[in-house]
Amino acid sequence: MDYKNSFFQLVHKEDGTYIKIFPARNGGKKVSLEELIQYFSDIKLEYHDSPALARLIAQSGKLVEMKLTPKQVYPENERIRIVVSPDNMTAIARFYPPSNKGTFMSREEIMDEIRRQDIAAEIQEKYVDAYLSNRQFCVSVPIAYGRKSVAGKDAEITYYFNTGADLKPRIMEDGRVDFHQLDNISHINAGDVLARLTPAVEPVAGEDIYGNPLPVNKVNHLVLRHGRNIHLSEDGLEMISDVSGHVTLADDQVFVSDTYEVPADVGPATGDITYDGNVRIRGNVLTGFSVKAEGNIIVEGAVEGAKLVAGGDIILSRGIQGMERGILEAGTDIIAKFIESSTAKAGKDVKADAIMNSQIEAGGIVEVTGRRGLITGGEVKSAVEINAKTLGSQMGTTTILEVGVDPALISRSRELEKKLNGLQEEKEKGEQIINLYKGKMQKGEQLSEDKLEQLKRAMVRSKKAEEEMEQYMEEFLQLKDEIEAYEGGRIVVNNLAYPGVKMTISNAVYQVKTETHYTQFVKENGEVHIKAI
Repeated sequence: MDYKNSFFQLVHKEDGTYIKIFPARNGGKKVSLEELIQYFSDIKLEYHDSPALARLIAQSGKLVEMKLTPKQVYPENERIRIVVSPDNMTAIARFYPPSNKGTFMSREEIMDEIRRQDIAAEIQEKYVDAYLSNRQFCVSVPIAYGRKSVAGKDAEITYYFNTGADLKPRIMEDGRVDFHQLDNISHINAGDVLARLTPAVEPVAGEDIYGNPLPVNKVNHLVLRHGRNIHLSEDGLEMISDVSGHVTLADDQVFVSDTYEVPADVGPATGDITYDGNVRIRGNVLTGFSVKAEGNIIVEGAVEGAKLVAGGDIILSRGIQGMERGILEAGTDIIAKFIESSTAKAGKDVKADAIMNSQIEAGGIVEVTGRRGLITGGEVKSAVEINAKTLGSQMGTTTILEVGVDPALISRSRELEKKLNGLQEEKEKGEQIINLYKGKMQKGEQLSEDKLEQLKRAMVRSKKAEEEMEQYMEEFLQLKDEIEAYEGGRIVVNNLAYPGVKMTISNAVYQVKTETHYTQFVKENGEVHIKAI
């Protein structure tokens, strides 16, 4: 027999029973002590001197033999031991030679022994046959494999338009808005393919050698979601525009809309305007009227004391003179030549040549760096940065600047503080009535039905106010901690900051008392510090 791995054989002699170990050849593996002990256990041969066996194995570079017992044990036929991997995905057979008085197993006997293992997977009979053609003992012979699961793939949607909104019109040095760079608007034509869906590939569950199913990954199924002016191909895998216009992506849904154009002023002739796409106004927006758009609002004329609300950008080529009535609310950016006596809130950036006596809130940057680059009067709040040429005025105009925390958080914090103060006042009023009437009752005074009803209402109001205070207090304290812990944000002055400018970076306050040139204000270690640009 031509063999490679070392193996052992039980040998019967007149004076007892021996174990013979054949040496490995050509880099084959040595016999392991564990396997030898397992064999003795399988044939129920009692032998407990493991150190002696270990020493024998250590000498197995050559043919070695050792007496196990003076007893004559029964002859052992060829044996097979089935070993299953911990994950039940592979089964191997280890064969051991018969003792010198035993016999070899037949193919049928080997297959019967394998079938007793309740293996449901296909038996690798070709490897059994290969073993029988050249018996190799103490060698792993594969007899069954489980079937691995095939992972599925998530569905994917590929969009064929700009899904971001990073490119914005720039404000030129003279303060005018350059409308030649409106590439952030994704223009499409009728018949354009807007998106393509690659469907999910379902996983295929595998089985272990016993036929037990294996777990598979879950796949994410998607559908092409869209608004009007769009249709899907017959197979539902392509999204196609019905009209030429503007396409946007919001909450995984695609919208196509024509831009609604107002050729003149928004005023008595048009009434208020509400549109689910973009609105372009060639004229002015007059006082008292409103424009609401789910997309962008572009006004080529002036805006007076009007209200503009956009889901996207608000772009004003001539600015807004709000007369304390003007309101701008944009989901993304506000870009204007000037903002005066108005309230403006932007989800992202506010960019202008001048901001005067206005209330500004920006979730991004407030950038006032055009020809004038002026911020004077009012309050300007930014979550990130305020960047201007000039802050305040020679007249010492009170100008309040806040950066470092999202203005929406500060507004919510102040709203909660106002509610808590009102509830505290309500609670105290109720307690005054309760204490008054309880005092009278303790003195033996009989309360009328009206006064008992007042006492009951006061107790209900006081308890309700206390419950609402607990509800709001947790959110208020959480917001307060978040605001106080924030260290980011800065205010940049590219020319001059006048006295009268009050700065708050996170919760650190700084009052400009002398003219300050070309610098930036940042918060470090809980205080506002002045640094060079």
